[in-house]
Order: sequence, then C-alpha cells, then structure tokens
Amino acid sequence: MNNIASIKSTLDIMKKFNISPKKNYGQNFIIDANVISNIITKANLNKEVNVIEIGPGIGALSQYLALNANKVLCIEIDQRLKEVLDYSLNDFDNIIVIFKDFLKCDLLSLVNEYFNDDKDIVVVANLPYYITTPILIKLFELATSINLKKIVAMMQKEVGQRLNANINTKEYNSLTILTQYYTNTKLLMNISKNIFIPQPKVDSVVIEFVFKKNNYHINDEHLFFDILRNMFNQRRKTILNNLSNYINDKQLSSKILSDLAINVNLRPENLSLEDYLKLSNYIKEHGYDK
Repeated sequence: MNNIASIKSTLDIMKKFNISPKKNYGQNFIIDANVISNIITKANLNKEVNVIEIGPGIGALSQYLALNANKVLCIEIDQRLKEVLDYSLNDFDNIIVIFKDFLKCDLLSLVNEYFNDDKDIVVVANLPYYITTPILIKLFELATSINLKKIVAMMQKEVGQRLNANINTKEYNSLTILTQYYTNTKLLMNISKNIFIPQPKVDSVVIEFVFKKNNYHINDEHLFFDILRNMFNQRRKTILNNLSNYINDKQLSSKILSDLAINVNLRPENLSLEDYLKLSNYIKEHGYDK
C-alpha cells in the first residue's frame, strides 16, 4: 500500500523507538516534512525511475521516494536501525533496505540484483558530511556501469560551494574538476541547519548532478585522476614542484610545462579542467607516467 497516508513523521519514529542519531555515522535526521517534499519535487521523479538512497537513517526521505519512484534501494550502515526501518517502511512494497557500508559495497552487483530492468537510476540522498567526497567520487566512477543519470544530494554548504567553485579561488579543488568532468550541476535548494536533529553547525544545500556525455579527449582516465589527486595534495606548492614530486624529475617537469605553455609558477587552483587533461595526455603520450 503506497499512499501519502502511510507517511510516518521523523519525530514520531524517534519517540516510538527512543532512537537518537549517531555522531560517528554523521547522522542528522530531517524533521521538516515540507523540506522533504520539496526535495522530491525538485528531483522530478516518476514511476519509470529507480532510486538509490545512501544512508536512509530512519526512513524519513525513503517513504516519499517510494511514493514517487518505481523501486528504491536503500543502503544503510547502521545495523541498529533495522527494526526502525522495518516499522517506518512497512507500508511500502517497492523498497529494499541493505545494511552495508556504501563505500565498501559492490554497487554494481546490488543494482544488477535488485533493479532487474532497463529503467534509469537516480541517487537521492542526505549525504553524511564527513564522507560526501568519497561517496560522490564512487558514484561518478560507476555512473556509466549502473545507468546512473543524475544525483540529487543534500550536503554541507561548503562542499556544495567547492563543487561549483571558480578557477583561481581557494574553494576550487580536485573535486571541482572531477565534477566538471562528469556532470553539469545545479543548486536546487538552500537548507537551514534548523530542520535537523541534531542541529549541525552549518547550513546545507541540495545539489543536482546530471551526468553528461563525455566528449573530452583523454588517453588514460586513471592517470588523469592520479595527477589531479597529486597536484592538489600540496596545493600551496607550485605546479612545477608538484609535478616534479609526481614524476621525480624537476628538469623534465619544467620541459613538460613549457611545451604545454603552462607557467611553472602557477598553483593547482590556477589550472582548468582542460589544462589538467592536456597535462595528463602529454605525460601518457610521452611515456612519463609511473
């Protein structure tokens, strides 16, 4: 039975089970049903779409996802929430809850097992603040394999700002560039910290990531990712110093940058996505990769 009358409120669920969020899992439960409803509206779901939710918590968002999507696969790390989710989701016949660590689970196998159709997949989630970046990177890298079309994710406002940061700013980093490489992004909502239990110290945002057809010329995607990580590991150093550390040859690094018309004194945040692609391709083509 899937209908709006089946929705159970966050506060009622918490009271019934005397449950409280776990800090070590980055849990913050949404208590404002209007915000949840707005997220669902912005996500633009329908019954031709399957949804993955990372960290359903006590099922506040999950219930609305079930009402608006074909199937919902929830992946939750906190085993103590099994009884809670059994209760909050027991009126829905299109939700599967798996108790696994999302970062360690074989997502492709789970998708193949539970979404045995050709429907598009969307991720909708309130992401734990402390692991937002690795979650996004895992989803970026698996998107094509699992037919993932978009992500609608709530995250810390600072992280959202970095995703859309401009070149030459302190917010601009490797995740900014990876996001540009894989997706087009859009700010959907600003979220006040007041709608959570417990209340976090910062406000949040909901960001939409729509995966795009990748027309970039790239010789070795893994090398490109590796160079990005290494360049931003020590972002206060110059590109010359970071590249020298990467290929263990300062003179050769200077030649590479000169050939690419990249100023050796620039820092990682001064290079564009296209610059890093050129650098990666040059290193691969000339056999300078490790």
